[in-house]
Amino acid sequence: MTHPTRAALAAACASALVIPSMAGAVDTTVRVEGVDATIVPATTVDLPRSGERTVADDLDTDAVTVPEASATSQLDRATGALGVPLSFDLFDFGGGPTSFVTRIGGESAPSDFSRFWRLKIDHVASSVGADETLLDEGAEVLWSLSAFDEPELDVAGPTAPVEAGTSFTVTVTSFDNAGVASPAPGASVTYATSDAITDGAGRATFVGDGSGPVPVTVRAPGAVRDSTQVCSHPADRPQVCDPAAAPPPVAPART
Repeated sequence: MTHPTRAALAAACASALVIPSMAGAVDTTVRVEGVDATIVPATTVDLPRSGERTVADDLDTDAVTVPEASATSQLDRATGALGVPLSFDLFDFGGGPTSFVTRIGGESAPSDFSRFWRLKIDHVASSVGADETLLDEGAEVLWSLSAFDEPELDVAGPTAPVEAGTSFTVTVTSFDNAGVASPAPGASVTYATSDAITDGAGRATFVGDGSGPVPVTVRAPGAVRDSTQVCSHPADRPQVCDPAAAPPPVAPART
């Protein structure tokens, strides 16, 4: 069954990856990583302070009512904004129906549970079900179709624009289920047409190509991928990365 608001939300929000604000709401970020590709890129989702939401399965007639601040509700809003199908099974252990996510987009958890849709909040694996996991303001939510102990990669690049021809460094960190961070050596990092392998400290260096915002993606066998964006501009056109930036002054002509 299709959630009645999905088509409207997709049309309004897909390009911006931001769900319109609601009064009294705060934001979380939701991302979904499948085995082979990103299904939902990091998407800002309003976090209502109270209330409930009925989440409907996109493949059958199952539905569950959960707190608006729950990880299930936020996943429903993020996938709905982009028109990404969401499906789950329902279980009742005596306290009412509880959802267990089985499919997001075109990727389903295998029946042998060798992989499942793992939920992490701020790099820490949730110890309770998504319906009962209540999010705080600013929470970074990651769903990944992964084995239980697969580490999560996190790539950080320069926060300021990079001038073309200038080198910059990205740092890749690995997080375990407890949220413990460690460098990620040997990870594959891609920027534009360049590839690099992280060193022992989890770092890789590239040269800005001047083509504007470009994804930087990191992968490693048996780990959940991550990406960020680095903006590089020609020396004489900083507006490529910052529309408000003034062009460099032009030297007066020699007479």
